[in-house]
Amino acid sequence: MLHSSGNKKAKPTGTASGAASGRTRQQPSLASVRSSFRQQRLGQDGAQGLDSSLGLKKIIQASRSTGRLNLSNQSLTSIPEQVFSRDGSEDHKPVVDYSFDSPSSDPSWWEEVEMTRLIIADNEINAIDPRIESLGALTLFDARNNRLSCLPAEMAQLTQLVIVNLANNALSEFPSCLLGAPLQDLSLLGNQIKTLPDSIGQLVHLTNLDLSRNRIGKLPASVSALINLTKLNLSENALESLDGVQFSGMKLLSDLDLHDNNLVSFTDGSTSLPSLARLDISDNKISHFSEQAPMDLPQLRELYLCNNRMHSVGLLLRTCLFLETLDLRDNALTEVPADVLAMMNLKRLDFSNNSISKLPPELGLLSNLNTLGFSGNPLKGVPTGGTKAILALLKGRITAAPAQEMASSGAADEGASLDETTRSRHPSTQNPTNKSLDFSSRRLENLPQSHIEDLSFLPANVILSHNLFSSVPESLSIVAATMTTLVITHCKITTLPVTRFPLLKDLNLSNNFITDIGTLSSSTLPSLIELNLNNNRIRQLPQHPIDLPLLTTLLLSGNAIESIHVSALTAAPLLQVLDLSNNSISSVPPELGLVRSLKRLVLDGNTFKVPRRAILDKGTDAIMTYLRDRIPN
Repeated sequence: MLHSSGNKKAKPTGTASGAASGRTRQQPSLASVRSSFRQQRLGQDGAQGLDSSLGLKKIIQASRSTGRLNLSNQSLTSIPEQVFSRDGSEDHKPVVDYSFDSPSSDPSWWEEVEMTRLIIADNEINAIDPRIESLGALTLFDARNNRLSCLPAEMAQLTQLVIVNLANNALSEFPSCLLGAPLQDLSLLGNQIKTLPDSIGQLVHLTNLDLSRNRIGKLPASVSALINLTKLNLSENALESLDGVQFSGMKLLSDLDLHDNNLVSFTDGSTSLPSLARLDISDNKISHFSEQAPMDLPQLRELYLCNNRMHSVGLLLRTCLFLETLDLRDNALTEVPADVLAMMNLKRLDFSNNSISKLPPELGLLSNLNTLGFSGNPLKGVPTGGTKAILALLKGRITAAPAQEMASSGAADEGASLDETTRSRHPSTQNPTNKSLDFSSRRLENLPQSHIEDLSFLPANVILSHNLFSSVPESLSIVAATMTTLVITHCKITTLPVTRFPLLKDLNLSNNFITDIGTLSSSTLPSLIELNLNNNRIRQLPQHPIDLPLLTTLLLSGNAIESIHVSALTAAPLLQVLDLSNNSISSVPPELGLVRSLKRLVLDGNTFKVPRRAILDKGTDAIMTYLRDRIPN
């Protein structure tokens, strides 16, 4: 490990060796040179090892003529001495050799420029040398992925800073030494900050502020002064309310991320965000949106409200005429919001795992809709097939609405005569009309066979969400011959089903503890069309093919997947929708572009750098073309 030493340096002597190295030393033996080299490679030789690292020295020397220094991923524990002093001395002022006979490898004094960019990311630095103040021309400072617990007060002298990245350190307080800089981009994600100072409003030039993955419980009202923000990320904190923050002043805000907090409401007053294109309030505790304080979101394209407690969206959607993605999964909605039916630009709609009993025929008029999720609802007369087929069936029902209403009424009367003894015996919601069985939210650890054997019908749709199951109940084998939909979300399931379900088309095991999907096979799930494994703990796609020949939709968002094995997808020739968003994927293999059956590929929220965001925003066709173009000839 390379690191700086605080030991006092010996003054140079008149010998040639001393002049070259800046310190006195005896002529080393061959054995000692080899030993020193080994120690340097292991990072155990302090400043001596660092000074003798030619590669690092050349990097620092080169920066004197470019003004840009990148020391990322060098196993440093501190900023090297040479950054502040050319000869490694303790003098705080950089030493410049004004002679004309300096070594040719060193930049000449007339070529030197002030340092403007310093990158020390991905090291093990736990403190910033106060001499950082001598780098007064810095405009970019990147120290992400280190061990910093605080910043020195001397950083307040860096009055030219525009971009600062301190992500994934150990900061417990907001670094107030940065408040005097004209910052435009500040990232503090992945620290331990609990409170924000009222003075944060001084950073009026900020356009991008990332405070995600901290411990912030409340926002000061002065956040409202950050009127130039275009992107604000407050996700994965401990926010319980947004009282006092006036978002309406942020006229340029285009991306607001508040997911995974403890919010029970969004805003109490009317809010207008004329530039907002993406809003994520998922994974909170919001039950409704006020109808007395409507929101004006005319440019909204993506809205994520999943995993809340909403029974109504109020007037939230009234102005979202250009919405393309709407995620309402895992709430308490009893009907599809009426405003959804007017969203002609909608491409993706998901209201899975709610309490919706009917698909309105008007959904069939949304001609741009290519992904529709509705599993996990007690629906009546559920159509089958892909999204386009379902929309066509719904559209065809519009003209036959009166007849269908009469049929539904008659079926409801028939269902009312169900044996009341059976209803009281088992804590379930049974619906013989659409062959649905619901044992959700019962805190069940297992499902006895008697709960199923006593039914007066053979269920096609089984819902077991919000229980304590650690595996798919074996008792479901009783209805394996008739079950087409199985929903077991928000439980503790760790493995995929081992029972053969020959007719199962839709399997939703999202929000569980599954770590491995290597057991997926046509021997157990030969008819599977849609598989939802969102929000589990899956680390990788299997390297062998996923043997599901009829699979069209595979949802793996919110896991811990690090790499994509294209070979896993080769046995699913009908795969059209693949969602790998919000994982830890570091690179996208170009060969993925050869999976030509894909119509929708979602890769947002990963760690890879290519394809760039500009490519992702253009949609699946652009992504697939880009990947194919990168395949070596």
